[in-house]
Amino acid sequence: MLLKVVFAGPMGSGKSTAIGVLSDIEPVATEAKNNERFKVDKPTTTVGLDYGEILLGDAGKVALYGIPGQERFDFMWPIVAKGAMGVILLLDCSQDNYIEKLASFADTFSKWVDPGSFVVALNRGTENDLEACNLLVEKRDVVMPVFMADPREKDDLNMLLHVLISNAEIRLLQE
Repeated sequence: MLLKVVFAGPMGSGKSTAIGVLSDIEPVATEAKNNERFKVDKPTTTVGLDYGEILLGDAGKVALYGIPGQERFDFMWPIVAKGAMGVILLLDCSQDNYIEKLASFADTFSKWVDPGSFVVALNRGTENDLEACNLLVEKRDVVMPVFMADPREKDDLNMLLHVLISNAEIRLLQE
């Protein structure tokens, strides 16, 4: 069995970090010099995709894909999203307009994956950030659980994967 999970979110939200933490293989990364350090101060950024795997033995694997977060690379997003069972949307609450980015990424990726196939992870957030994101999700009338999660913490990431997979199982049972 092969499950495909996409990590989405703006540049600097922790997608590459999360895949590196979860992957049982050496992750594949397409990093290049960050020419937009005035937006997010980090030396490199993903320009193609990130890839890792969680090996499940005889049961198969979970393929982990990370998209480039800059909109100039958005042509890659539908390519990477094709066939995904779900999306983990990472948001860094210390970045400007993270609420608008939640709405934008959710709208965009719902073109390619089932709207109920999202889990939102807030990094560097507060309870107020969590409440604001939950209010936005409630207005959209979709199943999109929102959690506080650190992309450097394997336990946080495993919880997100478990919720995403559980939601997928529920959707399958309802069909």
